Amino acid sequence: MIVLLRLIHILAGVLWVGAAIFINLLLFPALKGDPATMGKVAASLTARGMHKLMGMMAILTIVAGYWLAWIMSNGDFGAYARGPGRIFTMAGGVATLAFLLGMIFARPAGIKAGEIGAALAAATDPAEKTRLHGEMVAIQKKMAFITMMVVTLLIIAVAGMAVARYV
Repeated sequence: MIVLLRLIHILAGVLWVGAAIFINLLLFPALKGDPATMGKVAASLTARGMHKLMGMMAILTIVAGYWLAWIMSNGDFGAYARGPGRIFTMAGGVATLAFLLGMIFARPAGIKAGEIGAALAAATDPAEKTRLHGEMVAIQKKMAFITMMVVTLLIIAVAGMAVARYV
C-alpha cells in the first residue's frame, strides 16, 4: 500500500506542480501581449478539462500524502512534530494552502478568462471587443498575482518534500 500511495503522491504531484509551473511561468507570459490569443488558449484549456485535471491531481497528491503520513506515523501525528516529519508536515500544509488558493481564487478566474476569451474571439463589434479586451487585461492581472502565489507555494512545498529526509 505504501508503494502505491508514494507512486500516486509523486506522479500526481509532478503533474500538478509541473503543469502549474509551465502554464504560469512560460505559457501565459508568452501570450500576455495578445489577450485574444490568450483567451482562446484559456478557453481551449477549460474545454479540455485542464481545471478539473489540475484539481484532481492536487487532491490525489494531498490525500495520498496525508494517508502516507497516517500510515508512517501509525496514526500518531505527534511523530510529525519533530525531525523530518516536521518538514513533511510543513510542506504538506504549504501544498494544501496552494491548493485552496488555487481552487478559491485562481480556478474561477481561469474559467472567467476562458469565457471572456471565447466572447472576444466571437465578437464583431469594435466597441464590444474593446470592452472585452479591458476585461481580459484585468482578469489576467488578477490571475497573474494569484497563480504566482500558488506556484511559489508549490515550489516551496516540493523543496520541503525533497529535503525533509535530510534535515
